[in-house]
Amino acid sequence: MSFNNRAKDLIQQMLEMMGELAASYEEVWNLAITDEQTGLANRRLFEQRLQEEIQRAERYNRGLTLVMLDIDDFKRYNDTYGHLAGDRMLAQIASVLKENVRSIDLAARYGGEEFALILPETDQHGAFTIMERVRQLVESSPVVDVTVSAGIATYPRDGVAREELILSADKALYQAKAAGKNRVAVLPGGNAPLPVPAPKPAGEPSNKRVDVGFDVDHGTPRSFWLGGEVYSISHIYARLALGPGRARYVVRTGKGDFVLLQAGKKWVLERKAETARGGGNVDRAGAM
Repeated sequence: MSFNNRAKDLIQQMLEMMGELAASYEEVWNLAITDEQTGLANRRLFEQRLQEEIQRAERYNRGLTLVMLDIDDFKRYNDTYGHLAGDRMLAQIASVLKENVRSIDLAARYGGEEFALILPETDQHGAFTIMERVRQLVESSPVVDVTVSAGIATYPRDGVAREELILSADKALYQAKAAGKNRVAVLPGGNAPLPVPAPKPAGEPSNKRVDVGFDVDHGTPRSFWLGGEVYSISHIYARLALGPGRARYVVRTGKGDFVLLQAGKKWVLERKAETARGGGNVDRAGAM
């Protein structure tokens, strides 16, 4: 064998060894940053990423929200069904979280039955909408026999340092627990506070036209919140065109039927509908 051939073989062997070492390093690194029980990021990666996202939010003046989520009465569930069932429950909650976050978000197991979510470029309202959806999915799941509570903290409103944000999210989580569990809460104060879910107030939205918070997807209303209650829209009965950028919707929610008014990018709750019907030049819409 010539010298050149031996050199080529040696180089090839070295490249193969380097590839194996790189694959081994990646495997070891993934094990070091992943929670084995849930497949989510572990606390080590969570703390590292939170610090990075705080620095990025400060540098580029971007939004950032931290959520702490806890399984309600998990000790009682463990005591009733056993630790193996508890482990399966943790994995099921982790699956719900993974399915409802974006690729830029980070879902992590913070410890025990507590989870953490880092939501870059997300404000309070966006985080509230996401977590309310998660809460409802857990509550209505046929395979998940628990509920969850969550606390929301937003940079820089609720803290500018990592420890401050974690403490604020924990305080909001405590408020959710103290208010009856199975809810999402934020700390009071700030320039644009969210309605904090609380025990359901007496009565429903009045017939007086009021501005409320809306979640709109590509021009279609998906939900709105008022007085600490979230009204998820399950069906649009009718849409009445009123002119350029203006329309009136009759929608169904789990708490009754309502009439919504769209005026450009602004949405208004007009009134509670006595009957689910539209009128005039109506475009029918199907179930959502």
